[in-house]
Amino acid sequence: MGVVLAALLAVLGLKAVAIFNATRWLHLHGPAYRQAFGWESTGRAERERLVEEHGGAFFPFGLKDYRLRRYLRRSRRFSPLRILLLLWHALFFRLGWLMPLCAAALIATAVAPARLLLFPPPLTDAAGLTLSVLLLLVTLLIVVESVYGYALLGSYGFAFHLLNPRRLGPGRRLLRELQVFIGVVMTALLAGLGAFCFTSVRFDGFERLPGEVVTPLDVLNRILDSAYYTFMAFLGSGEADPRNIPGRLIVALLGLQGFAILVLVLGVLASAVPSPPLAGPPQPVEGPPPAAAGPPPPATGHPPPPAAGPPPARLSARGRTLAYATGAALLAGAAFRAARHLRRRRLPARRGSGTTRR
Repeated sequence: MGVVLAALLAVLGLKAVAIFNATRWLHLHGPAYRQAFGWESTGRAERERLVEEHGGAFFPFGLKDYRLRRYLRRSRRFSPLRILLLLWHALFFRLGWLMPLCAAALIATAVAPARLLLFPPPLTDAAGLTLSVLLLLVTLLIVVESVYGYALLGSYGFAFHLLNPRRLGPGRRLLRELQVFIGVVMTALLAGLGAFCFTSVRFDGFERLPGEVVTPLDVLNRILDSAYYTFMAFLGSGEADPRNIPGRLIVALLGLQGFAILVLVLGVLASAVPSPPLAGPPQPVEGPPPAAAGPPPPATGHPPPPAAGPPPARLSARGRTLAYATGAALLAGAAFRAARHLRRRRLPARRGSGTTRR
């Protein structure tokens, strides 16, 4: 199992570098690429050329991801090269395959007997904890990349995933964005499940979950309990009660993931609101010439009425929806934090009564 963890660490580290470079590309070249890119008039070859001209062929993947997928679509179905490239693409390019593999490796390492670990237990534990933290950090990097995509391009898939003109229809594009959002949430939960289960068994990191796992039924119960506490920590709850540094680190990263997903949702809503048109220079008004100025009105002792100005600006329907969603999210977060604070105030009394589960 130690060899598997080391290999997954190398692959996941390379993927983290790729996501960081993609976010950096969005920051440096995103606005210029958005201005040069046409949704309707630009063909597939022209779009690929624009991505390459704007620095999209960065290390290690970038535009290579799109070119590899295009080759896999056009190559023979059962050719040996295509099978090898499919495995390469699934391992290095698709987090939907890599995350479940890493989570399964962490769970298997956590419950495996000592004779199957190959490396000394301290070294295996260090590698597993590093892989757990890196899994959660990669998920956060994906959310940051998504937010950058929506903020600078109006779409996450606009950079590399929507170069095919058939995917640019109104229904297809919205479906693709929904798939991206669901994939980010599922990736975060899968990564958290593996990290939580490994930390609870190898480091005994949580009060509610004892470190001993012996029978297959214990393994199944631990996976189910880890899934529950992962979801609660994702929502910001500290119900698992971490008892040491590895447990606190995992719970903190899971809570940060939940907050980042909320920011992503608000970014998607904000990208759906159309930007107001820029104010241009005043245009001359056609009409009859202004009348000659007459004598001033007689003084009445009262100030003249104020001149009528433009009507007050009103939010559009989408803008009101965004404002309501933001307010509701902030109120829900404040209510949840208040409930959590009250629960933590009652927790010492429960521990003093001797009902705490060890």
